[in-house]
Amino acid sequence: MAAVGKGFGKCILLGEHFVVYGVPAYAAALPYGMEVEAQSASVDRMPQGPYAEAGLLALSRIKANLGVKVGLEVTAIRSLLPVGAGLGSSAALSVAIADAVATLAGLNCTRIKLSDAAYEAEKAFHGNPSGIDNTVAALGGVLRYERRSHLGQTNVIEPLQVKHPLSLLVIETGEAGQTKVQVEKVAKFKQANEAVFERILLRAWDRSREFMIAWDAGDLQRLGDLFNSAQDDLFGLGVSSEKIELAIRHARDSGALGAKLTGAGGGGCALALYADPDALQLARSAFLSKGYQVHLVVVG
Repeated sequence: MAAVGKGFGKCILLGEHFVVYGVPAYAAALPYGMEVEAQSASVDRMPQGPYAEAGLLALSRIKANLGVKVGLEVTAIRSLLPVGAGLGSSAALSVAIADAVATLAGLNCTRIKLSDAAYEAEKAFHGNPSGIDNTVAALGGVLRYERRSHLGQTNVIEPLQVKHPLSLLVIETGEAGQTKVQVEKVAKFKQANEAVFERILLRAWDRSREFMIAWDAGDLQRLGDLFNSAQDDLFGLGVSSEKIELAIRHARDSGALGAKLTGAGGGGCALALYADPDALQLARSAFLSKGYQVHLVVVG
């Protein structure tokens, strides 16, 4: 018997890194992600390629979480997500594997249960992930996510209604980032600059509250301002890069209401917000003329 599992890619609208410290973050699923095919086997196997080693580790942890002991072979992986781009490729892979494992084992798992299983793989990949990536990869949509597990409480997951569509451009810098490295960099910054970090964290809390007000009102200009403000603080934490900053400058020059890195940073992608789909198409053309790979995303 064979099974197919799927997981969404994601972009963080606001709150990356600060979500690790309890600040609510906001993320939107991408309309593409990962798909795996799997079948029963005598021992666990993954196809050769960029996900071979990480995929085996993910499979082992997911099986342990779901209580599955039989061997499984992933026979195919289909992805539209670049690796190390901040678009949740590892979480999408982990959720897709969990989905296929649950199907093959005859388990009636909710998408939240699949997310929990995928989180065990994410911890192996990233050290101290917030859990937002695997949650969006499993559930899709637009979510408000508040990490509470570090306090021994249940994480808060709130689906958001899209009252006003968002026209977003995901801009690949061509430079891979490593989530674990960037999360550790922020932790070291906090340890060395406690007072400065607390001020930055307070601004992140303020932005989170303002995001919901702007979101409910459909105030795109204010959302763009929040993108820019968040980027200033992410730059201050040292998780941006020259290529990210250049992409952001191009985005603002092309009429973006706001632009920021998305994901852990240190490379990966920038995310830019535009006033409407027409402005988005014009910006796409401008980036393509500069040789960038870009993705159009209209949320809602």
